[in-house]
Amino acid sequence: PVTDSEFRGKWMLVYFGFTNCPDICPEEMRKMTRALRLLEKKDKALAHEIVPIFITCDPNRDSIQAVKMYLKDGFHERFVGLTGTPEQIKRACQRYRVYYSAPDYAEGKEDYLVDHSIFYYLMDPYGHFKEYFGKGVPVEDVAERLEQIMMEYQEQE
Repeated sequence: PVTDSEFRGKWMLVYFGFTNCPDICPEEMRKMTRALRLLEKKDKALAHEIVPIFITCDPNRDSIQAVKMYLKDGFHERFVGLTGTPEQIKRACQRYRVYYSAPDYAEGKEDYLVDHSIFYYLMDPYGHFKEYFGKGVPVEDVAERLEQIMMEYQEQE
């Protein structure tokens, strides 16, 4: 089991989704990747303080192998993929206040979509919430806001 305490000292950019999502999840994860790339061009050291994290909200289909394969699909190479038992995922979603709803899982009936919140969250090096980014936020604004929040944080330390 992995907890957010394992990422202490690093910023976490956390997205909840599922590997069978046909459009929204890969689109948002590519947006996260592009925002990180923009930040890397501006300040590589700052960008490398961010750990991009994908947490499935479909643990019945998203095995460790499925998540690993999914993350190889054009996303940032530093993405950490997490899955777990349905109970573990439920607790993680509750902690981040992520809404998700999947139909009751039945073996052989694996063609379904999972309804879920479309946000990614920026957590500071102590695991405290700093910002969220919704679907409508342009990638350039995300990169700029990441830099701004992190620089302000460093000035306060």
